[in-house]
Amino acid sequence: MNAAANTKAFTLKEAFGIDAPISVPGYQDASHPNIPSKIDSYVFRRDNLRDLIAFIQKPRGDAMYLVGPTGSGKTSLVEQVAARVNWPCQSITASKGLTFLDMVGMFVLKSEQPGIAPAMAWQDGPLTTAMREGHLLVINEVDLLDPAELSGLNEILAGKPLIIVQNGGEMVSPHPMFRVVVTANTNGGGDDMGLYQGALMQNIA
Repeated sequence: MNAAANTKAFTLKEAFGIDAPISVPGYQDASHPNIPSKIDSYVFRRDNLRDLIAFIQKPRGDAMYLVGPTGSGKTSLVEQVAARVNWPCQSITASKGLTFLDMVGMFVLKSEQPGIAPAMAWQDGPLTTAMREGHLLVINEVDLLDPAELSGLNEILAGKPLIIVQNGGEMVSPHPMFRVVVTANTNGGGDDMGLYQGALMQNIA
């Protein structure tokens, strides 16, 4: 299901119960399976909510980097905002073994009909799906990822198409509603407290 066409501007009152003359982009369709489940009792911290809303309104060719200790609510903040404006999310958890290609997609064996031998078919990964359909791409624990793999996002965030060499050079242009949010336990400079020893230093990009 493609969520691309049914965008909607939500008022802060409608989405968050806050009286303010500000609108938040989202989608009319609330049935997409990748929309996070809404937690009615969730309490937003206003400063964090303000910053995330400002980002999704105008990402300005960048990703949002949320940093904080384990259990501080980084991912839940993104998910609960998305839940209230019907914005589907593609969520992945980074690791040292995750590659940029894993996020792009892969060829898999598929068989459309019984009795017919399976054939190789391209399957979009979370990054490609988010770009095509205008989803939020949420990369958790991004400071565990090799910075060389993460650098593949740089040109995409700048508005350039994703070139899928493995799929015959297919070009996927970023949907206007495509956003990237990453979460981490460190600020990208490595772990200087000894609490998150798997964290890697990230480059400035």
